[in-house]
Amino acid sequence: MAPWNLKKLHHFSKQRFILYRYATSLEKIYTYADVLKEVTAILDIFKELEIAPQSGIALLLQEHTPASCALLLSILNADCYFCPLELNTSVESLTANYQASGATYFIADNDTHEQLRLCLLKQLKCFDLILYISKKVSVDAIPRTLTEWDKICYIIGTTGSTGAPKMVHVPYSCIAPNLALSKHLQLSAKDIIFLCSPFTFDPFIVEYLLALDNGAAIIITTSKIRLSPQKLVNILFPNNCNMCGVTTLQLTPSLFRLFGVDAIRDIILSPNTSLRNLILGGEQFPSVAELQSWFSINKNQRIQTRLFNIYGITEVSCWSTIYACELNRLYEKQDIPIGQPIENETLLRIVNNNDEELFGIEEGELQVGSKSRKCYIPQLDQVTSETQLNLTSNELLFRSTGDLVRRDEIGDIYYLGRLNNTIKRFGKRLSLDVLSHKIDAILRPTCVQSKCIWNAKYTKLICCLNKQKRFSESQKRICRSLLLKELHSYEKPDTIVFMRKMPLNKHGKLNHTELLKSVVSRVTESTSGSHTSIQSTKTRFSSIDLLGLQQQQKSILTLKVDGRKKQPIDIFKHFLVETLGLQLTVTKKIVTNCLENPKGTDLSFLAAGGSSFNALSLVNEIGMLLPTSAVQSNFLNMLLNENIAIAELLTFLKQYENMSSESRHTKVTLDTQSYLMGKRKLLLNWRADLKKCVDATPTVAMNRYICIGSHAHIMVTLDAYSGQEIARVTLPDRIECATEFVVHQADDEHLAVVGCYDGYLYVYDYLLGKIYWSMNIGGLIKAKPLLFKNVAIVGSYSVEYNLACICLKTRSYIWRLRLGTKGIFSTPILANDCEIFACSLDGTYAKIHLKTGEIVWSNKCNTPIFSTPALICRNTKLVVAEVGGKVLLCEAENGAHLFTYKLEGNIFSSITCFTDNDADTIFLIFGCHDHNLYCLKYLKTDKINTLQLCWKTFLQSPIYATPVLLTDDKEAFIVVSSTKGLISIVHLHTGVIIASHDMQAEIFSTACYIPTHKKIYIGCRDNYVYCLDFV
Repeated sequence: MAPWNLKKLHHFSKQRFILYRYATSLEKIYTYADVLKEVTAILDIFKELEIAPQSGIALLLQEHTPASCALLLSILNADCYFCPLELNTSVESLTANYQASGATYFIADNDTHEQLRLCLLKQLKCFDLILYISKKVSVDAIPRTLTEWDKICYIIGTTGSTGAPKMVHVPYSCIAPNLALSKHLQLSAKDIIFLCSPFTFDPFIVEYLLALDNGAAIIITTSKIRLSPQKLVNILFPNNCNMCGVTTLQLTPSLFRLFGVDAIRDIILSPNTSLRNLILGGEQFPSVAELQSWFSINKNQRIQTRLFNIYGITEVSCWSTIYACELNRLYEKQDIPIGQPIENETLLRIVNNNDEELFGIEEGELQVGSKSRKCYIPQLDQVTSETQLNLTSNELLFRSTGDLVRRDEIGDIYYLGRLNNTIKRFGKRLSLDVLSHKIDAILRPTCVQSKCIWNAKYTKLICCLNKQKRFSESQKRICRSLLLKELHSYEKPDTIVFMRKMPLNKHGKLNHTELLKSVVSRVTESTSGSHTSIQSTKTRFSSIDLLGLQQQQKSILTLKVDGRKKQPIDIFKHFLVETLGLQLTVTKKIVTNCLENPKGTDLSFLAAGGSSFNALSLVNEIGMLLPTSAVQSNFLNMLLNENIAIAELLTFLKQYENMSSESRHTKVTLDTQSYLMGKRKLLLNWRADLKKCVDATPTVAMNRYICIGSHAHIMVTLDAYSGQEIARVTLPDRIECATEFVVHQADDEHLAVVGCYDGYLYVYDYLLGKIYWSMNIGGLIKAKPLLFKNVAIVGSYSVEYNLACICLKTRSYIWRLRLGTKGIFSTPILANDCEIFACSLDGTYAKIHLKTGEIVWSNKCNTPIFSTPALICRNTKLVVAEVGGKVLLCEAENGAHLFTYKLEGNIFSSITCFTDNDADTIFLIFGCHDHNLYCLKYLKTDKINTLQLCWKTFLQSPIYATPVLLTDDKEAFIVVSSTKGLISIVHLHTGVIIASHDMQAEIFSTACYIPTHKKIYIGCRDNYVYCLDFV
């Protein structure tokens, strides 16, 4: 008996059928009896209108409603067939599809009969909805000649995701095999099925009929809610105890991902979920790694939900195979197969390009065959007596799926991708779907989904990476680095586009056309000028479709950036940034009058991650803008030459900026400047895990040990050479304060002092990990204590006294005072044996008597002081930097103001001083929030004291850390880190970056350096302290 048979359904009369949830916590419940009453009324109207069996009824319905469910059941019981039509299409397209369906009648929930030139027969009220029944004025439909073959249940169009769009005529006999899913899903009258798919997507028919076949209920909701994952999850899994949650959910993987990992893991697939069956199909099944991120797999905890991979094509009446995933054994699998046929009638085979069947372990196209599941497809099946015989006979009919699959040694079949999504790149055949799957595995969990697309016009491979939250710059660098490392040369993309959301079509599948358009809108130019940071330049290509969409055939020569023609160097910079992940930051050099080499340009093209395939692709594109084939060849050779740095390649291409095609005949001459970059490098040696953020500055003991604390409340001592942990102490709160070592102590003692967020100062043995004593200072301590002889001067955030002098021998206060009105962040410094300088966050800076705590003099800035001050000129001049961007020079003796140097950015970094005795010059180096590292020169002429800019070097992010002086091989350098994780070695006299390393994590810690080891140590917010070799 058919599942929609009214006599059968009367057995379920008292049971719920439709749960119409039109708002959160609001629903209307309709029993089977309620719906059958409406069905009876509709069937009476059909009789009144003399709608005969096997008449075609086209449907134009906005969304699933109680009325649409009753209407569908009425059509099935009238032995008619239905054809859902696309919404939001033109009248011409709608008319054409209506005629192609062969339908005579037209039912809509809007009155469209005049637009479609139909004759309105009747208005029908079903529940709360008005339905309009119309009929063609003249019979000009395309006749369906196979009426004698079998009774048609429905006609449905394909979207073209498995080939060209087609109209598939599905007989009643093809529906029955789908009902075998009831057994696989163990459905019963207690189940609640979400009617997720729209009318034009055939899985909705299966969902509907499965509910009817088992007397189960269905949940329907409005389109607005259905398209909002946040609202939909509350509809399907309500907190209201009076509303039941869904038990069976079928949708595409792309649509399911929109719920987000948190909602999937904590609500949909939680241990207490109502969901028994989750069926994902219509697209490539998620990877095992992604599945593992959804489920909290615990062997002692029973997983409530069963997960199925379902596969099929519309041409064989929807679903064909199913695979039940064993969730507790996911870790044993690399991929999930498509499973076995859902019933005994369906057969699978793999064929090659000549349609020859392949056996054993093979790759090829999958074909689905059956003796009974034979749908009529006018675009494929010519209507002849032979065709009619084949469709009605007992012979097998196989349909090509267009899917590339692989069969393994035990006979399991795995989906690889679409056959028509395969390209040939540099002599290698490459499946873009297989490549996307490979990238998914490489980037998990940083990226949720990847999709590779091909621009045939410019032979460009573009990789789109998707995650729900915005990619951070660090994550982008990680993705680029991993792809360059793990992919074969011919697989490496020319462009990487980072996206928060991939466009879906109305059926919940990835919309390739919209994705291409989206990529075009997201591709941005690397740079718009030779002196501009690429981080601040995000100019869209304005006059060309890089992906060759639609019919656009504009020449690449018409590309423009900021209104000017796109230049060869623009294309090359875009590749360096978007694909290789280089940070092309450029600044002017005041001393050298030359351009600083951007970070990473010291490497050759190949060393930076480029490949020979990339080189050919670039020359193919850039060559159109170069004057001669000889120059093109020269550029290619330079790309492949491991002794030529990217900086030289940029210089080479810069010669061809703003040149007309007629004037491009200048002889190529490379700049003979000796690039410093590339001669020195920073190499990662070791790292140690401190469990939480490491903002503290590491300090060096005896040139053998590194001491540093973290937000995890731990203070560790590490072997400076190997990174091995020597000792550890655990404090009550986080540690951002740097350690200071006690100089005057017994030979068997290794005492150090450190402050903690709990407001205590701790004295401990840094080799034994033993705390000797502590003292309550009254407020959290961030500033490094100043130790002089047996005295410790400690700045804190204490409300009562923010500066204290403590005798380490007696463990008591010598004096305490309140400096200014706020806490102290900067470290106090020693002026001489009798006096110190200290600064507070209200802008006060003062000279204080060491023995008594008496303030000798004090001044006040307009903004806070985070920076530790510095003394120059044999401690006769004091330099203070305030947050507002002012660097003040004053007399150390009396505080008299001498000079102010004003910057545009805020200053949090402390000042490092260096005296060049040979040149009799004093340099002041500090970082700024405006991304620049500044070097000021102190000058005294005619009794006038001034500070002048020597140079400034642009880094990729603000600089909070203090620059550290590094002398090596009779040369002086500066080690500096910026907040986004770039550690740079800068030449002291020129400001040129000679080496850099991206830590791919935020840095607020200041580095330290051991000259004998040539090692640099620094903490990061990824929970690690790192050791890098300077070679």
